[in-house]
Amino acid sequence: FSQRFGLAYTCQRCDTRNAISVSRIAWNSGVVIATCRGCSFKHLLADQGGVLDASNDTGFTNIVQMIEAQGDVVTKLDSTDDEA
Repeated sequence: FSQRFGLAYTCQRCDTRNAISVSRIAWNSGVVIATCRGCSFKHLLADQGGVLDASNDTGFTNIVQMIEAQGDVVTKLDSTDDEA
């Protein structure tokens, strides 16, 4: 596996499509925050240790889990990569 993977998302505030490179260590063990190119809003994409959401109100540790639980489709560009 590569040490990084690409992640694309659309900002729900301004509808800007963003693409970032994410460290697998941060995604699986830490915190991932992305800043929208359109409105500069900071999106929390992963918080494996509950650092920023200590109460874990959502019950999810990353945005992919949350989107899938809502019944929406998450498209993985590399279908062999289950960790991202």
